[in-house]
Amino acid sequence: MGKMRFLWNNLADTATLTASSENPDFPLSNLKHSWYLRHHRTTGVTSEWWKWNLGSAQSISYFLFWYHNFQSSATIKLQANSSDLWTAPPLDISLTWNSGNLIHELSPAQSYQWWRLWVQDVGNPDGYLRAGRAYLGGYFEPSRNYSLDWSRERIDPSEINESEGGQEAVNTKTNYWIFHFPFPSIIDPDQETFKTISLAVKNSNPFFICYDSADKLNTTFYVKAINSWKIDHVFMNKLFKIDSIDLKEER
Repeated sequence: MGKMRFLWNNLADTATLTASSENPDFPLSNLKHSWYLRHHRTTGVTSEWWKWNLGSAQSISYFLFWYHNFQSSATIKLQANSSDLWTAPPLDISLTWNSGNLIHELSPAQSYQWWRLWVQDVGNPDGYLRAGRAYLGGYFEPSRNYSLDWSRERIDPSEINESEGGQEAVNTKTNYWIFHFPFPSIIDPDQETFKTISLAVKNSNPFFICYDSADKLNTTFYVKAINSWKIDHVFMNKLFKIDSIDLKEER
């Protein structure tokens, strides 16, 4: 089992974003909105791309692309360059398709100013390509992992109304996960990083987590903090703890 990673400082949100095409009813600005369902759509499916100018070369170790509609047969490439030239970019990686979400770790991290996702999806029945949320940046991995008594709970917010005769009418709503991660042993300076992240995300700014870095595909989630992260002193200003980091999956 790998350690937990926090992907919270999203450079894609502060980058200058452009795309190959844009449906005005689903504008490109939606890709920077925290609600990933409020997405961007292209007007075609051939040689479509999204491009991020970070302003200067930045070290990138993770690329995430949430809520896409690419077919498994699509050609998907993550590219990067020190300039806005794409004939032969020094970074040109074919990404592995995954339904709904792309998750790619760059190891070692790569430092470039310009980044691009290029997609060829001929025959996509939607007639457009969809983009809900993107992440470009690094991650924080605590020196000591969360406790083995962590938990998660599947929440079904659906409403059930019963008639006088006992017949039920169900208003079905999207299920989501709630996670509880206790960190009983945090060393300094990790506690300072936890503090920085908590102040940045608050209880209102969604971010990404990967709670098992050895299984990124199945353990990466887009979440929001439920509570503030109370950091308690344990021993001689060298050891700290957080009783529980409680997170709710975004829908």
